[in-house]
Parts: sequence; C-alpha cells; structure tokens
Amino acid sequence: MILSELREYVREHHVVNMYDLVIHFDTDADTIRDMLNVLIRKGQVRKVQDSDVLCRKCVQCRLLAAELYEWVE
Repeated sequence: MILSELREYVREHHVVNMYDLVIHFDTDADTIRDMLNVLIRKGQVRKVQDSDVLCRKCVQCRLLAAELYEWVE
C-alpha cells in the first residue's frame, strides 16, 4: 500500500473505519494510522472524534470499526 492508494480510498468512500482499511489493504492498523497521520497533517483527512456516539459499548462489533476517518478536502 502506498499513500496515494490510501488517499484515493478515503476520498472515494468519504468516511472510513479502521477495520475496513485493515481488511482492504491487508496491512496492520499501526501502519495505516501512520499513513493517515500524514494525510491529516496535509489537511486532507480528519479523525472523527465523535465515534463514541456510534458505540454502545456492547462489544458486538470490532473496536477498530469505531475508529473513523473522514475526507475533508
């Protein structure tokens, strides 16, 4: 996975969760977070801080699914 592929994926999907990114790119979450941080610094992506609103803490979903990122450009 290269940065441009991740950027294009987020741009096309508008809002993405970490679980889907890990599956789609077959890469660990820490590597994806590092690359997302580059896009965040460039102002192209932001981490959705209100993802807790979507989570009822029922543990029926994967926690990575609650880690959301949004295309902002």
